[in-house]
Amino acid sequence: MRSFHISKPKVAYTVNMFLLFLVVFLLVQVLMYLISKSFLPYQVFIDAKGWIVKTTFLVVIETIVMSLIAALFCVRFIHQVMGPVPRVIDSLNTMSDTKQYSEIRVRQNDRLKPLFDSFNKILMSKKQ
Repeated sequence: MRSFHISKPKVAYTVNMFLLFLVVFLLVQVLMYLISKSFLPYQVFIDAKGWIVKTTFLVVIETIVMSLIAALFCVRFIHQVMGPVPRVIDSLNTMSDTKQYSEIRVRQNDRLKPLFDSFNKILMSKKQ
């Protein structure tokens, strides 16, 4: 099983996105409840209140599940973007200290791979 390097920016971004989704969807649910309460006649609202509350509860649960799924996608995306950065920083520091230039290796599915490939071309041209 692969281990994932979790850094503070990844966690902060994921938590912020999760809370943003959750707050927005919960606000939408409260607004839907208030709008249905204000537009429906009182007796109809009282008769349908159990159904409205049950439906709102189900939508809130669905919202939480969707937010968790969105958080997982955010973690995956941030891992693809931020994952190689500590390795690249270590490689660059090592190269600057030892004055020995070598290729920077990143995973195939990293989002910044084209950037590091271009950087590697520059490094290899300077090395020769």
